[in-house]
Amino acid sequence: MTIGVLWEFFEFGCDYFLGTDMQKDTIIHTIHTVTLDATRTNKAVTIPDITDVVVNGESLGLGGYLDIGIIDTMKDLLVNFVGAGIFSVIGFFYVKSHGRKQTAAQGFVPSPKEAGRDYLKQARERSAAKEAAKPAPKTDGGGRKRQNRRAAKDKKERIF
Repeated sequence: MTIGVLWEFFEFGCDYFLGTDMQKDTIIHTIHTVTLDATRTNKAVTIPDITDVVVNGESLGLGGYLDIGIIDTMKDLLVNFVGAGIFSVIGFFYVKSHGRKQTAAQGFVPSPKEAGRDYLKQARERSAAKEAAKPAPKTDGGGRKRQNRRAAKDKKERIF
């Protein structure tokens, strides 16, 4: 559900700041608004049977009033709500059965790894075994590793 809300914020932000039209418009034929209440008592005024809208003296020719995205947003949020509700019901029955019964929720619930399928642990163990099997590097008389001296010499040769 949270992802759906974040998506609606994203759509609104793109429309508002970037001038896109991500929230799809809907043609409606009736509106209810308190803005047109002449008495200023916050009573909803209904305008039914809208067949045309005129903007700046020009007919839009849409056959109704152009709703600018709220219906699209509410439909999207309703779909998210239904999905969250279904998932919650499935989760409730999974928790109630303590995971013993075969349910659709078992595909979504993580379970502990079996030792034979923990591939990261196996790779780390193999790497550690290879490191342990390597012979210890020999040192020269001064206690320094010959390998380090040789690597430094090779590095100088590559630079020049």
